[in-house]
Amino acid sequence: MYKIFTKKLGNPPGYATKFLLIMKLIVVILFTTILQTSAITYAQRISINEKNVPLKSILKKIKVQSGYGFFYNKDLISNYDKVSLTITNGTIEQALQQCLTGRPLSFSIDNMIVVIKLKGEEILPRTLKADTVISGTVTDAKTAQKITGATVSIKNKKAVTFTDQGGNFRIMANTGDKLIISYIGYERQEVAITQATTRIIVKLKEAAQSLKDVVVTGLFERPAETYTGAASSFTAEDIAKVSNNNIITALRALDPSFQLTENINAGSNPNVLPNVSIRGGNSLPDLNSTPATNLFNYNAGLNAPLFILDGFETTLQRVVDLDVTRIARVDILKDAPATAIYGSRAANGVVVIETIRPKGGQLTVNYNANFTFETPDLSDYNLLNAREKLELERSIGVYNSSSNATNQDLQYYYNHRLSEINKGVNTDWMAIPLRNSYNQRHNLFLESGSNGVTYGIGASINNTLGVMKGSDRVNGSANSYIAYRVNKLQFKNDFTVSLNKASNSAYGSFSQYVRMNPYLTPYDAEGHLKQELERVLNSTGGVLNLTSVASPANPLFNPSLNVVDHNQYVSFTNNFSAKYQANRWLRLSSQLSVGRQNDESDQFLPAQHTSFLNTPTFEKGSYTKGYGKNTNLQGSISADINKSIGKHLFFSTLNANIIERKFDVQSYRVQGFPNSRLDQIVLGNSYPVGSKPSGTENITRMSGLLANLSYSYDSRYLFDFSYKLDGSSQFGTNERFAPFWSTGFGWNVHQETFMKKISAVDRLKLRYSYGSTGSQNFNSFLGISTSSYYTDKEYNGLVSTSLLGYGNPDLKWQITNKHNLGIELTLFKRLDLFGNYFIEKTIGSLASISTPPSVGFLSYSENVGDLTGKGWELNASYRIISKPASRDYWSVALRTFSVNRRVDKVSDNIKQINRRNESVRSSTPVTIYSEGQSLTAIWALKSYGIDPSTGLEIFRNRDGGYTNTYDPLQKVVVGNTQADLEGSISSNLEVKGIGMNVYLRFRIGGQAYNQTLIDRVENVNVVGGNVDRRVLEERWRKPGDVAFFKGIVNAGGVSNTQTLSSSRFVQNDNLLNLESLSVYYRFSDKWNKKMHLNNTKLSFFTANIFTLSSIKRERGLDYPFSQTYSLQLQTSF
Repeated sequence: MYKIFTKKLGNPPGYATKFLLIMKLIVVILFTTILQTSAITYAQRISINEKNVPLKSILKKIKVQSGYGFFYNKDLISNYDKVSLTITNGTIEQALQQCLTGRPLSFSIDNMIVVIKLKGEEILPRTLKADTVISGTVTDAKTAQKITGATVSIKNKKAVTFTDQGGNFRIMANTGDKLIISYIGYERQEVAITQATTRIIVKLKEAAQSLKDVVVTGLFERPAETYTGAASSFTAEDIAKVSNNNIITALRALDPSFQLTENINAGSNPNVLPNVSIRGGNSLPDLNSTPATNLFNYNAGLNAPLFILDGFETTLQRVVDLDVTRIARVDILKDAPATAIYGSRAANGVVVIETIRPKGGQLTVNYNANFTFETPDLSDYNLLNAREKLELERSIGVYNSSSNATNQDLQYYYNHRLSEINKGVNTDWMAIPLRNSYNQRHNLFLESGSNGVTYGIGASINNTLGVMKGSDRVNGSANSYIAYRVNKLQFKNDFTVSLNKASNSAYGSFSQYVRMNPYLTPYDAEGHLKQELERVLNSTGGVLNLTSVASPANPLFNPSLNVVDHNQYVSFTNNFSAKYQANRWLRLSSQLSVGRQNDESDQFLPAQHTSFLNTPTFEKGSYTKGYGKNTNLQGSISADINKSIGKHLFFSTLNANIIERKFDVQSYRVQGFPNSRLDQIVLGNSYPVGSKPSGTENITRMSGLLANLSYSYDSRYLFDFSYKLDGSSQFGTNERFAPFWSTGFGWNVHQETFMKKISAVDRLKLRYSYGSTGSQNFNSFLGISTSSYYTDKEYNGLVSTSLLGYGNPDLKWQITNKHNLGIELTLFKRLDLFGNYFIEKTIGSLASISTPPSVGFLSYSENVGDLTGKGWELNASYRIISKPASRDYWSVALRTFSVNRRVDKVSDNIKQINRRNESVRSSTPVTIYSEGQSLTAIWALKSYGIDPSTGLEIFRNRDGGYTNTYDPLQKVVVGNTQADLEGSISSNLEVKGIGMNVYLRFRIGGQAYNQTLIDRVENVNVVGGNVDRRVLEERWRKPGDVAFFKGIVNAGGVSNTQTLSSSRFVQNDNLLNLESLSVYYRFSDKWNKKMHLNNTKLSFFTANIFTLSSIKRERGLDYPFSQTYSLQLQTSF
């Protein structure tokens, strides 16, 4: 294994010392906060020195210092205007006792509420008087759990209070007033005050819509009404309308700016991670090398967003394996105010996921079951049948030769194959490695709680069988959650353990079955597997073996062996948090998360495998073993302020965090397993010659300080500001720290007086934001010189090293500056419009630059270029039917997105790589980053098609001339893979418990390079396997033919050379896909009650039923695409 280490020894430089000191300080603060949180309970002390001042003034100071609420009759207090109080570090009781002594007043304290009255007067008289205290309790209507932090206010008045830890409140009110009680996730309720009212019980009902009235950032929550950032929020109900098993595809349908790059090779392979980005991403892909990756996908993609799960950073793999039915809500954060709070990790956007938390009350069991039928989708393939394929070979002279002997042998081949066809052989090779699969997922969750304790225990199992035989993915998980409240303290702990095993198909790549000739059959007449696909005899009975037409090995032979190819992991995550509600407006909290994942991989090929046909006996068979360990440590402390003063509303958060991510990967290969049953690695013979165990490690440490302020005046004028200082071990010693910040402004126009007369406008919000974020989706040690040990060499008894990469001490942070202009509009209480126009400019994108061997090291890293992304998104939804009481509704929606990313500047090294790529002769377009051009531009030669007279391709040079000669230096921009417009159309309907959801995804404009036309039509090896029907029907054959494809031979009878990349294969990429279709039945409350159940729902889902595309190409060459049909049952009891 190679060991990476820092070249620079001795004391760390100044910046590194500062970085380490800050990290140590944050650790001390973090654990001190956790251990001493309980001590804060007794920290409310009073210090006042006043003489001859009004009693009202003293009470106000006591209120500010203590954080307690005060209730009293103003006329009663105003009678005392000369009061003195001298107290130092005293209790609130001592302070009140001193200032009220000698006066006919008394006080009482209950749940941080101070009530002052005349001595002997009842606090809650039977007949309600003006300015009398109303007390009450707020609970969950379903579970009877007390609700803490609910807002209680008086309609059209300034008075406001909040419920305490027991759900209790007190507020001064008059007869005729109306109390408004509200809380996030519940429907708002109004209660009229009468003369007989002294105490009330308020039962709030859950409301899915109200969840969207708040934005969750993972660090704090903000009211959507006063938030200036660009964010999309989706509830569990929104997600359930799209998908029952894949949160990633659900988010793509709900928000088109959340993009998945289609992997036309991997298809529906359950063991391949998707490539995810938000608004297209903000980094220049590395031209110099393949993207940073490893055996177990520990690295995030270069343009992948940051994923936050229940307040802590997580991996894309964890999100993909997450049980969708356990997700409560998802927030996609896009612009600077929304993402700058994550500083150096947020340039590509942030996805915040919250799972369902248990509710108190009696024990409730929640059960979800999913049964899925999956079938391969081969609609993109149009291959020749056996007779057509043999005729194509004959027509192009495959069975002709100038040599009489060879020609005779070729005729034996032709006659043998024709004879097989006449016997009925027409093998559908594509169907052989495929299957219809039946998958199932089960989730069980138990929840309960009382007296300040809430807990939940859950388990789930998800067994996914792929459509290729032998491929599957099995996920199992268990989790426990407990929340415990003691007075003002609340502790939460969430523990999750996950197990996974992923097996790859022993049938290998699907493409080898696509290429198999249909006149060959894998089985003999008795149904036994053939070792040789065909055995051709000459007139004397001799076996022929002409390499030019010989058949390949039987691809079904390897799967019949004991082949092993699987990965597995076990992971655990423990999230702990402690919160202290100092008073109504101040909350202190600390969080600590520890995560660990252990991975293993096994790949065993027995000696009989066809890959060892020409291998020496004792080198046949191989076993490749891999190990991985991934550890994450995250901690933070924060203070949250929520304060209203008249028409002024303040939210503020101060946060300090530390993160350490560490992983290492090891692998080794052993050969020599002569018996297929010798499948244990210890039974191998040796390492392959020149090889040894290898591996890599990665350590990243960072710390950060955050300050955030949100302000609104009268719910009309809005302001947000965030400042984040991050330090990271990934960057140069001279650039270890970097600031990130954002500011946002908003205007709720609908709150203005002049808008009250415009009844059509229910909501109109304008907002603008600007700020900077960063990215850390890179390898560790970019700014540090790294070396590897020579483990097989020595110099005078000393172990030596070689320099792998040269450290760049001035390596700067990649910074993305973001502008966002947005509008949110609701008309006629039915039409909702949401739009953003954004400009995102990245400065100093990072890449690794290879160096020639003469330099003495392999690579170094530098800031290689700048790019700008400009785009817009516009979503519109209309509620045709809306009857909340009966749950009947019908809504339609259109979601659109467009972006264009332009390269502004590239370094000299990138320009040199561009020049090298310009001279490359390739059938696939090469990537070139040219200043002023789109990041997704397609570079190739301009083509005017096939000359009908010669069958040769006509190219146009940059100077306007025409030629048949391919000159790679004449490459120009011939297309752009980025769509002009993409999005989704949806319809959601429910009437009397019966519902249907439809989601169509579309793409308009943009181009794609149709590689199928080159690889499977023009450059295809006709003899080597089956081909696309266009080879037979649409290629040029003779002078005068007008054809899109050039001939196999030209007019002179000479075989055409390999086709290279040109604009001829660039096609408009328009698409319409039925992404999701679901119908369901929601059982009535009456039926649920009769069966002693709750919330029972039966749903049917289907995905990717049809795709209409302007491009015809073979998709899923390595693993086919599929269509799914699912049945889901949800209930609780």
